[in-house]
Amino acid sequence: MSDVIVQYAGFTPTEYMRESIEKMLREVRENAPNAAVVQATISMADQCFKGTIRINSFIGGFFAIASDKRLRIVGKKLGQQIHKQLHRWKKTRFTNTVRVDHDRVIW
Repeated sequence: MSDVIVQYAGFTPTEYMRESIEKMLREVRENAPNAAVVQATISMADQCFKGTIRINSFIGGFFAIASDKRLRIVGKKLGQQIHKQLHRWKKTRFTNTVRVDHDRVIW
């Protein structure tokens, strides 16, 4: 997972937590632009988890942030936010490209 970077702060995640977070981030990476780097930070302070996901790519960036007392909810919120952004990008990524259709150019 060299194109996915995860940092933890304020707590030591269990193996189950780590696997769940990494699974979600792999899914994010699969939907991200080619050659994108996915960076996530999960921290805990005052009995509350806070998470961020940042995707850096040549077409631009995507960012999500969430917090909750339950790590599972933080992961769910982060995944929903970032997938919504990626879905919006995928719907519009080819709107300004040129397509050749036989003998004419279609914009």
